[in-house]
Amino acid sequence: MEPRKKQTKPATAVPKDFLKTVSALFNEQFEKTRGEALFTSQADLYMDEVIACVSLTKPGNVRAVSIYLSLDLPKNLANNAEKVSDKLKSMVDIAASWFNESFSEKTSFEELVDKVTEYEAKWQELVWEKEKFFVKLNHDNRVLEKAAEQFLEEKKSDQTKSDPKKSETASAEQTLQTLAEQKSQEKKNKLH
Repeated sequence: MEPRKKQTKPATAVPKDFLKTVSALFNEQFEKTRGEALFTSQADLYMDEVIACVSLTKPGNVRAVSIYLSLDLPKNLANNAEKVSDKLKSMVDIAASWFNESFSEKTSFEELVDKVTEYEAKWQELVWEKEKFFVKLNHDNRVLEKAAEQFLEEKKSDQTKSDPKKSETASAEQTLQTLAEQKSQEKKNKLH
């Protein structure tokens, strides 16, 4: 996931149990309105920023609805797990509030995807409970992007071995090619 601020060191991953819990809560909360679509969540922690993303994706659909949230962290706060957890919970509340408002209009997944097109896909400031957050909405399909990242890491690892997995590589390359073609088509559609 790309951070809002320029970072020089790699991110620290947020515990997977926390992210699984967030995804499960969103899927349960919006079970009646999300249809076949599923929520996933991701978060990264830097020394001066925490970034989270909640995405709604539908199987077989490249487009998704993703809400990214970022918060500046004061020095040494990144080392305080309890305070970072509180910040992440606030970010989850913001995402839940946005999806709740969007679904309260009895919006289908496709309508929600189209609605996100109306927003400018850049960071915007948001004050929530007297704290400054940054929010960005877009069509990033974090499920596909994460799969692509994992594939590239595996391919890189396979190149160092003498016996690469050709069938997996071909399948993943086809997925990446399809993703690239669909993103290109989205950009063309935006221009028209």
